[in-house]
Amino acid sequence: MRCDAFDVVEGEKLLLLRERPMLHGAMLLLTGLFRHNRDVLEVDLAATSLKKEWVITLIETLAKARSTVSALNLAFNSALSEADQKDLLGLLQRRGMKIALNF
Repeated sequence: MRCDAFDVVEGEKLLLLRERPMLHGAMLLLTGLFRHNRDVLEVDLAATSLKKEWVITLIETLAKARSTVSALNLAFNSALSEADQKDLLGLLQRRGMKIALNF
């Protein structure tokens, strides 16, 4: 899949989006992508200006799709406070998901 915000090459295991500010529409496209993608194992979203609600939507989509993603790098997203980080970790725990969140 290709759009102005990112490219996902077939068979790619690491989706590197580091330091590319994500707008809400691009985040929705990315979330939709994970409904069907079984190749990506790790997503680097460091310094992409994410909001907590967008990460929640992504995590819920990964859960519903039984995604193969096992790690999300969310470092350097200033809008994600320590309380938000705890909430996101709690969401993963409540859903029984084994995804490493790196802040």
